[in-house]
Amino acid sequence: MSRPAQDSSPSLTLLPMSLLDELEDTAALPPVAYLQQAPGPSSMATPIEPGYVSTAISSPGNLPMFTLDNVQFQFAGSLKALAVSNNLLAMATQSTGAGGSVVHKVYRIDLGQDNAVEEIEVQLKLKTDSIRKLFLDPAGKHLLIASDAGECLYLYERWKKPRLLSRFKNILVECIAWGKPRNPDITTGPILIGSRQGHIFETELTPSDEYFRKEERYLKQIYTLGDGSHPVVGLRFEKSPASDKKYFVIAATSNRLYQFVGDILEMQGDTPMFEALFRYYDLNAEYHEVPTDFGYSCLNFHSQYTDRDSGTQSVPKSFGWSSAPGVLYGNLVFGNQNVGDTFSTNTQLIPYPLRAGNDDPPICFAMTEFHFIFLFKTFVKCLCRLNNEVVFEEEIALRQGENVVGLAIDLIKNTYWIYTNLSLLELIVSDEDRNVWKMYLDKRNFDTAMSHAKTDAQRDEIVSRQAEYYFSQDRFQLSATYFAKSISIPFETIALKFVSKNQRGPLKKYLIEKLASLSPQSTTQQTLLCCWVLEMLIGDLNTSQNDIDSLNSKIADIRDGGAEPAALEEWSLKLARAMEEADMATDDFKAFVKSNIARIDVSVAYDIMISHGRDVELLYFAELIGDHDRVVTHWIQERQWLNALTAINNQPNLDLYYKFSPILIEHVPVDTVNAWIRHPDLSPKKLIPSLIKYESAKAGSQGTVNQAVRYLRYAVETLGETDTTVHNYLLSLYHKYASVDNEYDLLEFLRALHGERHYDLQYALRLCNQKGLPLSTIELYGALGLHELAVDKALQIHDIDLARIHADKPEDDDSLRRVLWLKIARHTVEEKQDIKTAMEVLRQCSLLKIEDILPFFPDFAVIDDFKEEICNALEEYNTHIDELKGQITEATKSSDNIREDIRGLRSRRVVIAANQTCQVCKSPVLSRHFYAFQCKHCYHADCLMNEVIKQASAGRAKQIQQLQESLTQELTIHQRVDRRQGNAPPSKLKQKALRRQLDEYVAAQCLLCGDYMIKTIDDPLVSSAEASADSWEI
Repeated sequence: MSRPAQDSSPSLTLLPMSLLDELEDTAALPPVAYLQQAPGPSSMATPIEPGYVSTAISSPGNLPMFTLDNVQFQFAGSLKALAVSNNLLAMATQSTGAGGSVVHKVYRIDLGQDNAVEEIEVQLKLKTDSIRKLFLDPAGKHLLIASDAGECLYLYERWKKPRLLSRFKNILVECIAWGKPRNPDITTGPILIGSRQGHIFETELTPSDEYFRKEERYLKQIYTLGDGSHPVVGLRFEKSPASDKKYFVIAATSNRLYQFVGDILEMQGDTPMFEALFRYYDLNAEYHEVPTDFGYSCLNFHSQYTDRDSGTQSVPKSFGWSSAPGVLYGNLVFGNQNVGDTFSTNTQLIPYPLRAGNDDPPICFAMTEFHFIFLFKTFVKCLCRLNNEVVFEEEIALRQGENVVGLAIDLIKNTYWIYTNLSLLELIVSDEDRNVWKMYLDKRNFDTAMSHAKTDAQRDEIVSRQAEYYFSQDRFQLSATYFAKSISIPFETIALKFVSKNQRGPLKKYLIEKLASLSPQSTTQQTLLCCWVLEMLIGDLNTSQNDIDSLNSKIADIRDGGAEPAALEEWSLKLARAMEEADMATDDFKAFVKSNIARIDVSVAYDIMISHGRDVELLYFAELIGDHDRVVTHWIQERQWLNALTAINNQPNLDLYYKFSPILIEHVPVDTVNAWIRHPDLSPKKLIPSLIKYESAKAGSQGTVNQAVRYLRYAVETLGETDTTVHNYLLSLYHKYASVDNEYDLLEFLRALHGERHYDLQYALRLCNQKGLPLSTIELYGALGLHELAVDKALQIHDIDLARIHADKPEDDDSLRRVLWLKIARHTVEEKQDIKTAMEVLRQCSLLKIEDILPFFPDFAVIDDFKEEICNALEEYNTHIDELKGQITEATKSSDNIREDIRGLRSRRVVIAANQTCQVCKSPVLSRHFYAFQCKHCYHADCLMNEVIKQASAGRAKQIQQLQESLTQELTIHQRVDRRQGNAPPSKLKQKALRRQLDEYVAAQCLLCGDYMIKTIDDPLVSSAEASADSWEI
């Protein structure tokens, strides 16, 4: 089966371009517009040029909304019935076979696959019987075949042959209400069946491979519509969204429409679950009746959503019932209705679109989302449900002997099939909602129109029309919102509309919302709109302030005039409202600035606020953009020092502290220093200029805490500042306020660093010397290591204790300490003539003796004052002489012992056995020159020398080899020249010297008992040269 394709080109309509869109940035892209694409509902407008919008209706290639297409499928005989669901088409044919027999066949066609056609022959009991109707469940898995004689056969999707449902005997099935089973593969779930006799049955079909098992679990008649004289032409049931036990059932005959609501029974065995629901309507059923009956009637539904995977529909939203007067159409609302209530709303009767002069009613009827499909005997018509206009009409080309049979609908895939007795046609629906938005727009149903709009152009036309409508109704605030969304209406046109009506508030709202809709690239447009809005907001603030000022003046006049309290209260209420409006204007200003801070031109904004004198707003804007420098500068110009300091404290930039601290500390020193202390990350060195400015401004003031000293002490003591500049400046401040009588603070600073002095000692000493501060000078002399000067300075001011302290400081230099203590002693004796104190000095220093200070005593000094010290000194001398005598005696004994040891060494010998072997080569040691050690280990001279060379360092081994070569040369020379007379020749003396030096290197220690053996502890027992695989075999 195939369907024809059509194509056409989209249309384009150009609208006037806005002046705002003509503005271009230097970095802007070339102008572009909106060209409508054709692909379908999801297509978006493509830009071509600002302000140009396509108003063409998007559709798939602008195909006709309805197309009648012949299906290319050949079959034998005549087509009797057709059903389609979930893309599965079932059709029943009847043909004449061999011998004139009637052949009934059912074709199952999978429309989603090519050539997926399954042909099944159906056997009916009566030869005169024929297939009347086919019923296919929504999932396309269960097929019921109904015959004219009342037989009903069941064909499951996996079967190749239908089975007779014996319990359905003599039931002429007219319609079936399918349920929504959890697993449609194994069961149909409970279903309702409407018969030609007006009866409603309930059953459930379960396919089985067992031969003797019936497919129908149960079958029971549960209700009869009316008197049973009219067939049931439509059935549908739905579960209530409010309760799992409550169900809604709608049923139709040719002249009545019934609605049932009630609770069902839980499934228990073969008990029908709808029996309890219909029991409520045994006596009084609710129905809608039409006066006449023209024989044909059907009931159709439309669901908005469909689950195409499971083959189930959502709850239907609307229904259509064809009767004699026309189609009764309405909406369905399933909620908390009770027994006897109806669930249809907004019902209306739509007459049939008959041809002029032809009163024949349609033979079939179907519903789409927005249209009715009417099938007549020779043609088909489609009627729009929104405006009752015919949108499609086409004749059906019938051959001779061919007549239209019916119309089948696939509710899952939304396809529509018309069949005659000889052919099959498909009514193709393409983008049927293409004009729906326009219809709703004409009805001013803007929200619904917007929900059906598919393109940007359509949405723009909707918001433009909506804005114009609200503007015409003087609903200016609402119109501003939609004007801001419009693209096709020029910007200046909209602005002039509001200006002409003197509507500043809506104009402001339009500008703000238009600004929010601009793209980030439209920087120029954003800047202009921001300036305009900002100017309007500032104007509102000025207006509010003027109103408040005038009201305050009016109230003052009333009070001065002695008016009645009622009049004063009235004007007070007006003032309160004006203040509320001012607060609202302020909030609007802050909200706009905060939300558009990145779009506002800073310099222009400053100019606007300065020109209007809006200092409060200017400060808010400056703080918002982080221009804290301007905020601080403003407060300083206003001489609001604490406000300026608060502004600095509320921002993170430390440079502002360095910039503005010189002037702030001059006026609010305590608060400024407190602010510094709260920010330990400030650099004290960079704050020194501010402290100098503070010191110059503080000159002459008395009785206040010096804030410069306070901060620098905090920096040094708490922050641990080590910068020399900071320490020197603090030192200079201490020096400035120190005096000879009050050096406490300066001394405390000089001594408080525990040896870590970060100030310049030479600078400090020069300051103290210039001002004549003795104690500080002495402290600095000691720090510089000038202990003699420190002692002299201390003695100069007659501070013996301080002199003693500095005299003991050179701990590593006893001679210097002795000199310093002698100075103290001499000063005590000569200057103070205090013998007792001199003796105390003598006792405090162990380096001085009585004889050291005796020369300082006067010639006629009384000895009684230091007689005891002289006696103690003489006793110490006697004791020392005795110790020296003992040491001499011990030294004499030690020298005698050494002489005895030397004599013993001269007579030392080692006994060598005749069979003694060399410890290296294991041959008799007496065979050649050898060395013998006290440990009785013996070595041949050459063996010992070779081993020592192996273990010695490279330098020592080279020395041994050189000595050996030199000794060999001397022996060779001695053998050639025989000197028999006189003293030993020089060569022999040299031989002895060489041999002695060689013995020192080679025979210093035994190889087995000395350091050589200890050094070989890491060497392997078997060397790599000696090791082999065979040596370790057992």
